[in-house]
Amino acid sequence: MSSFYQISKFLEYKLNAVDRHSLQAPFIFNFYENVMKGKKRSGVFDKIESYRRELLKNETLIAIEDFGAGSRVSKSAKRTVKDLARSGLSSRKFSEMLFRLSDYTESVDIVELGTSLGINTLYLAKSSPKARVTTFEGCRESAQIAIDLFKRAHQFNIEVIRGNIDLTLPGFAKKTNKVDLVYFDANHQFDATLRYYSQFLPLIHADTVFVIDDIYWSKSMGKAWKELVQQPEVTLSIDIFDAGLLFFNKDFYKEHYVLAF
Repeated sequence: MSSFYQISKFLEYKLNAVDRHSLQAPFIFNFYENVMKGKKRSGVFDKIESYRRELLKNETLIAIEDFGAGSRVSKSAKRTVKDLARSGLSSRKFSEMLFRLSDYTESVDIVELGTSLGINTLYLAKSSPKARVTTFEGCRESAQIAIDLFKRAHQFNIEVIRGNIDLTLPGFAKKTNKVDLVYFDANHQFDATLRYYSQFLPLIHADTVFVIDDIYWSKSMGKAWKELVQQPEVTLSIDIFDAGLLFFNKDFYKEHYVLAF
């Protein structure tokens, strides 16, 4: 966190975040125990983490194509894989949470906006033998690194769609019937975030979950998150600082939680 905005939002989050002792509604209590603080570990975690360690040592230089808000770390047109991994990959803790979330919600049709180097993609793909992951990446060379990784991992339930997401997503959305889990980690800007949300909205059902990454990456993303929480179809929202989760089950009362993570 480098900006005053992020630091102030983090302090606000720490002041407001609650844990299991403050959660009484059965769904949110069980969700917290199984997803946020789940102790269930999978044998696949260590193997995926071995790939992460390889990426953090990979000195291959690749061309960066950025269609979004850009990087806070470097504006260079070329970067090493290890530098991209160091600044762009989620923490292991967050990646494991994505796995548990997909497992807990029994997600099959999973979409990821922003493949990066493919670590979170692998966690999502490994969450269930039935999982089908479609992942979008604008940077063609980083996408190729991820594709090579998926082949090495013998993970064949992943489809990678390369190119500008603004151009590739509309066609996908039109030919898709439903989504169970969508992980938004691409263009961290207000207009793009709301546009992607709108494109997926016709595909949701009662058990769909949206995960919006980096909700406090900038004031623009903070504004986008606040607006998404207020959407009429959103019945439950969860702020874990690193990301925000949106639920659409009409049996829920409209609630917003800030959960310790």
